[in-house]
Amino acid sequence: YTLSSLSLTFTQPLLQGFGTAVNRRHILVAANNEKIADYTFQQQLVATVSGVVRLYFDLVSLRQDVEVKRQAIRRSETLLENNRIQVEVGTLAPIEVVRAQAEVARNQQALTNAESMVLQQEVILKNFLSRRGTEDPELQRAELVPLDTISVPENEELPALETLVEEAFRRRPDFLQTRL
Repeated sequence: YTLSSLSLTFTQPLLQGFGTAVNRRHILVAANNEKIADYTFQQQLVATVSGVVRLYFDLVSLRQDVEVKRQAIRRSETLLENNRIQVEVGTLAPIEVVRAQAEVARNQQALTNAESMVLQQEVILKNFLSRRGTEDPELQRAELVPLDTISVPENEELPALETLVEEAFRRRPDFLQTRL
């Protein structure tokens, strides 16, 4: 018993390259590249603005810390004077005056450190905001005085987590760029 078969196949790509999609391919790629460039710009803009805001509020925080340190010095000096009076009267041991003096010195050192951190943060912010940084003598002499203060609201009403995630997926340039 033998079985033989022969099969011949001829293909003619009649519709290959048919339509406008082949010719529009380069146009679509260029349009997508333009959108990606826009998303990249948006992402850089968001990163720059958030960086400036973060540095600014770091400066605000450090300035508020300086004020706290100044209040601590005033209070420790008041304690020192009260301790001196009590030692003169005889109701307090003289070692307490030494402790109060040490506290005043510690607070003065903390104030000096806080003030130097404010100056350092100003230099960082100036360098971030300008092209030449602190090479410009006018910019070097300028003092940055923040007008805002940090305040924590009593209760902050935020949308639901799902809403925030949906909003992030709709508006984040890096996600939109990846999806494209």
